[in-house]
Formats: sequence, structure tokens, C-alpha cells
Amino acid sequence: MNKFLQRFIIREGVGDNYDKVSPEILLKYENLLKTDKDESNIVTDIWREYGLCSYRDGLFWTINPDEYSAMIRQFPNISKSAIAFARTNLGNLFIYDKLNIGDSILFLNVHKGTIKVISTSFEILFAIGLGSESFWKEECYGKIELKVLSKHTLLSDECLTFIPALAIGGDAKIGNLKKVKIRENLEFLSQLHSN
Repeated sequence: MNKFLQRFIIREGVGDNYDKVSPEILLKYENLLKTDKDESNIVTDIWREYGLCSYRDGLFWTINPDEYSAMIRQFPNISKSAIAFARTNLGNLFIYDKLNIGDSILFLNVHKGTIKVISTSFEILFAIGLGSESFWKEECYGKIELKVLSKHTLLSDECLTFIPALAIGGDAKIGNLKKVKIRENLEFLSQLHSN
């Protein structure tokens, strides 16, 4: 097992498996989800070993890019080459793209419509970043997402969202979070941020 994947699994444990990854998807993304800095493809290694899973009590979920990538391209400033490979309990997305600065892993906050570069290596992201409270709070949306972990149990097709949505004047308060279907929520939020 790859040393970066081993660190991730030791730290996070194996989450709840909710789907298998087909050989076709593994083959398709084997060379696509890897930065120039990575020795191997940790994302497809995880898929091969554990399938699609949730980790850290549902904070982090691996996803099938084919089911999400077209949808995320509806958000502003997301290129046609962007690939979604993971999500959070609030439906925020981890995306890989080749930007003018090089291979980049991005965090798309679907509630605020913001995107930022959080890493240039999948191996470092999984082995170090995702296990750090400060990483989640500073780079992702952890100040909210970490607080709600024990309050909600989600299925693989669900996420939490703010009602009303932040884009139409809602407040980012934990009491305003409701469980919804993730795909419908992403479609709705992408439309709000595109206007």
C-alpha cells in the first residue's frame, strides 16, 4: 500500500463503503487524478482498495467524478477540464484541475460560490491536510462542517445545506442547516451563483 494512503487510512480509518468503483472508472481516472508531484494515484488507490466511502464520520466522502463533474462546471469560474473527486458533509467539493499555475486541487464552497487552491499534491492532501483541524478550518469550511459531524447522519446521496440558501440572503448558522439530496442541491446552488 502506498505510504500516503497508509497514513490516511491509519488516521481516518476506513469509512462506510457506499458503492464499488467499476474497472472502467478506475482506468479512466488512473492518469487523470494525479499531479506532477505525486508518485502514484492515491484517489484510484482508495477506490480500488475501499470503493467509494465516507471518512471522519461523514465529513469527507470520495465520489465518482462522472456523477459530479458536469454538474460542477455549472458553477462560475470552473473550467471544462475540472474533475470532482470528493465532497464534504455540506456538499462542498474537492476538484482537480490544471490551472495556469500548474496542477491544482481546489475547494469549491458551493454555499458561498467561492473556489480556492488548497494543494498541489493529492498525496499531501490525503496524508496530511485532511487530518488537520486547522487545514479544515483555514482552507475548507471546517468552522461549520466540523461542528455538525455528530448532529446528522447522512446517506451517500445526501448533504446538509442552508435554508434559505446563503446566495439569497440566508445566514450561515448551524440551526439553518437541513438535510437534502446532494445532486438537486448542487443544481440549485449552481443556478443561484450563475445569476
